[in-house]
Amino acid sequence: MRICLVSREVPPFVGGGISTYIAELSRALVAAGHQVHVLTSPFPGLGERGGSALPGATLHAVDLDTGPASIPGAHFSEASRYSMAVYTALRELSARHRFDYVEFPEYLGEGYFSLRAKRALGEFAETVLGVRLHTPLYVAREFDRTAVVNLEVAHAGHMERGSVAEADLVLSASRAMLERALADLPQPAPSPADLPREVLPLPLDVDAVQAQCPETGIDPVTEPGRKTILYFGRLQLIKGVVELVRAGGWVLERGHEVRFVFIGGDTETGPFGRSMREHLLRLAASGPGADRFEFPGPRPRAELLAEIRHAAVCCFPSRWESFSMACVEAMAAGAVVVTSDAGGLGEIVSHGVSGLTFKAGDNDSLGVMLEKALCDAPLRQTCRALAPIRARQLCGAGPIAARLVELVERHRPAILERARQAARRARPRPASPDRPELSVIVPFYNLGRYLPETLASLSRQTYRDFELLIVDDGSTEPDSLALLDDLRSRGYRVIAKRNGGLGSARNAGFEAARGDFVLPIDADDIAHPTWAQTLLSAIRRQPGLASVSPMFTSFCDEPEEARSGYVPLAIDPDLLLLHNIAGPGGGSIVAREAWKQAGGYDEWLTSFEDWDFWCRLAERGRRGVAIPEFLLYYRLRPGSLIRAEATPRHHALRAYLIAQHPTLPSRPDLALRAQLAEAEAAKALAAHWEQEHAHLGARLNGFAAGDPEAHLAQAARRLIDENLRYRLADKLNRVLKRSGLQGPAKSAVLSARRLIRRR
Repeated sequence: MRICLVSREVPPFVGGGISTYIAELSRALVAAGHQVHVLTSPFPGLGERGGSALPGATLHAVDLDTGPASIPGAHFSEASRYSMAVYTALRELSARHRFDYVEFPEYLGEGYFSLRAKRALGEFAETVLGVRLHTPLYVAREFDRTAVVNLEVAHAGHMERGSVAEADLVLSASRAMLERALADLPQPAPSPADLPREVLPLPLDVDAVQAQCPETGIDPVTEPGRKTILYFGRLQLIKGVVELVRAGGWVLERGHEVRFVFIGGDTETGPFGRSMREHLLRLAASGPGADRFEFPGPRPRAELLAEIRHAAVCCFPSRWESFSMACVEAMAAGAVVVTSDAGGLGEIVSHGVSGLTFKAGDNDSLGVMLEKALCDAPLRQTCRALAPIRARQLCGAGPIAARLVELVERHRPAILERARQAARRARPRPASPDRPELSVIVPFYNLGRYLPETLASLSRQTYRDFELLIVDDGSTEPDSLALLDDLRSRGYRVIAKRNGGLGSARNAGFEAARGDFVLPIDADDIAHPTWAQTLLSAIRRQPGLASVSPMFTSFCDEPEEARSGYVPLAIDPDLLLLHNIAGPGGGSIVAREAWKQAGGYDEWLTSFEDWDFWCRLAERGRRGVAIPEFLLYYRLRPGSLIRAEATPRHHALRAYLIAQHPTLPSRPDLALRAQLAEAEAAKALAAHWEQEHAHLGARLNGFAAGDPEAHLAQAARRLIDENLRYRLADKLNRVLKRSGLQGPAKSAVLSARRLIRRR
């Protein structure tokens, strides 16, 4: 089988967690004769160092510096940008290698756009796309009591859930993690027929662990010196390290001569972002035997295995755990383990047989179990004998790899049939002059200068069986009126109405449209030749979709020279009051019946009418998605609605949206916390620009003495880095028109403008 494992974390560049999983599974698959590829981050020395860590696998790196992932300002989050780079790379790799199975982690939504492309565009039609559950970021932050939510975190949570919902096959190491992930999807969750799901533990080379931890026949409890209770893993709140320190104080008060060793890296999950290690040290100092708690930091694997072999007890007290490979590794080494019953830990350890379990978060219960593990010799003997057997039965790498292949093959026929059914739905129906399937509407107001270019792009569409309606929203300019008269004389259907704004014009177009689906496009934008065909096919593929949005690039003069862009994700009720995550109004295809159900566009709004429309759809439980294709060129121009209305009235418009849709989110706190983070970021940005303003003023004061071109070029570069290029270009144009600059000063402005356009 040809298999591609996707993970931004791989050894030796990142340790633990997903990286360990990739290493263990890759080796087991290679040993079984499968062709294994790994798609990962562009680490320096990936080929040599990564190849030695993953022998037999072929490694590939995503490209974050070119292509769709590199469009300035297009992505609202790094998770979105990385997922786009994964999709771009995977398309090229899949064409060359024709993978049978591709697997993504749900963590940070690495497969989000690839999975969407299969569902909506028919990409990877012959490949099974699987998602392996680890622990989503949003779950970890919940148990780490991290309440701060910025746009990056909010997007990552959306993408993690979306990856699960759109997978061909979901794999989970534990039943608990699978149930949690399905419960977090919009309800009702997809059925097993639509979303196959299987419990498959993580693989471990048990023989390798036992070879490095040979059985000595000596119980560590009987060795001279203080006995050791070992924890290894990140020092993180979700891992239960606070509970272990508190329970450790109880054990010491009971008179046990024991030391507690915490091996692992620090995290900022102490109270409100502080060091967890420092927090644990303070907790230990406030109780008995502060010197009995040791925090040596991370250790190489060989040293860690030696610590496991000599530990009296290995403790894994997590508040939540999808599946603990650390616990399984300790069991394979013959250690006596004490674990919480949180999540998948209760599915790994059989209490009193292969280890001991306690109620998660209960410090007294943990203390009792630690004492029992130290003092009950027959129990220790039983656990030390049976734990390795349980580890091998549960996680043997070879059987896990074979089971993975068997599951893929078992579900493949149904998955491929679902893809074939979607492809059949995507085929266009026979054209009817009386009832076209698609209507394209062009709201128009005094844009005679740009409309011919928009219409020319529509004439180049690969799908031509659509009706075209131009909605004149009360134009007044003579040139625009003359153009409309000319278009009427050439057979174009032009609907005239009194001026009412963009929402009113769109409503008039939808009302007059005869198609089942309607595609609005603004009169100054340009459509890619496959715009109509791709969007129509995408909305046909998934019955019940209300809308499908493309991604777009923004331009000033030439459409091919992208100044910025917009990468929407999907209609998400919990995030729509934060920002327009759903897509552009102009350029998105909408089912006409969904427009009716939503009551059309709010004509009171002078901007953000599309944003409000997505909220209306979400309130009615309708689903809309964005596809990972840049199909629209959005024109940046002076006087556009985004500049004349949306920017100066941004606060008032957003306040109106929130007031109109107060019950939209199921988690209102999410948007509130994100807006709090947004306000804090705005304060920091204001302080930054105050410093920049002072710095730039000092440079301009020395204009005559220095090199003016260099000064302005440096200022332009700083503004470019802040994604404000088009604003600076406008300002420089106004300077040239109004100031009458001559000589070196004019040359400096022209040079800065050229620099901006080159960038």
